[in-house]
Amino acid sequence: MKTMKLLGLIIIVLFLSCELSAPIPAVSFAEVSDPYRRSYGSPEDVTIFTSGDYQTIDWWWWSQGFCVGFINSPYDNTNGWRVDNTYAFAPID
Repeated sequence: MKTMKLLGLIIIVLFLSCELSAPIPAVSFAEVSDPYRRSYGSPEDVTIFTSGDYQTIDWWWWSQGFCVGFINSPYDNTNGWRVDNTYAFAPID
C-alpha cells in the first residue's frame, strides 16, 4: 500500500513539474546569424528554401571560402532557428 501511495506521489510531482516548466523561447534568425555577419560581413549570395513550415537559408561568402546554413524546422525538436551546417572551401574570385 505504501508503495502505491509513493508511486502516485511521484507521478503527481512529475506531472506538475512538466506543467509548470516554462516554454522554450524561440530563437530568432538574427540571434543565430548575427555572429556570422559580424565575422564575415554581408553574405555575397543567399539561397532560401521553404516548404510548409520548413525553411533553410544558406549564406555564401565565395571570396572568403565559407558558407553557413541555417534551418527553422518543426521536425527537429528545437524552437526557432539554428545553424544546420558550415562549409569551408578554397576562395573563389
